[in-house]
Amino acid sequence: MTLIDRLRRLAQLWADVQGKELSTLGTMVAKDGKFFGRLADGKTCTVAIFERFLIFFRDPASWPAGEIPDDAAAALGEIEMLATMGGAPNPEWPLPSANKDGGNIHNGDDAPDGAADGGSMAA
Repeated sequence: MTLIDRLRRLAQLWADVQGKELSTLGTMVAKDGKFFGRLADGKTCTVAIFERFLIFFRDPASWPAGEIPDDAAAALGEIEMLATMGGAPNPEWPLPSANKDGGNIHNGDDAPDGAADGGSMAA
């Protein structure tokens, strides 16, 4: 299960307990009602958008009665554990540089062969 899969699972938990559609959540957090539909189709998202959702889900005010449900807290814990498991980056890799599209960071051609783009989360 990828980080995107875990985000989708967490989003569905929120939608179920709130009685809302995923399109509502996408509009609220990413200003994009089609966001989760595209993820379901195998598309990706930027790290910045992924983090925006994590901030939303970590906020107890985003959940009924101001309390994060146990299954949602467990899903958040899995995501945070996976995000921190990798340890420090390889010191031989060049540092990513900011581009002109709003400060998003991309490794692009600077990444070693086979390395993923640092600006997006693969599904």
